[in-house]
Amino acid sequence: MKKSVISGIIILIFTTFLYSDVYKDAGSSSAQFLKIKPSAAGSGSAGAFTAESGIGDSIFYNAAGISTIKDKEVLATYSLWYEDVSFLNLTFCMNIPNFFLSGVGIGTTLLSYGDIPVLTI
Repeated sequence: MKKSVISGIIILIFTTFLYSDVYKDAGSSSAQFLKIKPSAAGSGSAGAFTAESGIGDSIFYNAAGISTIKDKEVLATYSLWYEDVSFLNLTFCMNIPNFFLSGVGIGTTLLSYGDIPVLTI
């Protein structure tokens, strides 16, 4: 059991490095300061959500907040913006009952913006 947990953690760490990417096309987009908030609760408080704990939204603002989740939580957010830009976020968080104040969470985010023509000179 211990070997499988350690193997799973190692696989997660290495797949994170595989899919992490440095922003290559710097200068081909604008307004990098506009950040899409992953939850309605965090967006409603203008991103000042770090003190909130015990709910699944805290995984984005203060990951230690998932340690006080009582049971399992699933968070799904879908936003349709202008010009066919869509944002999908799925998150699962749960408490680990055998350990004091411990929890685990996993999530994925998808941003779809269609085709944007890039001009090169």
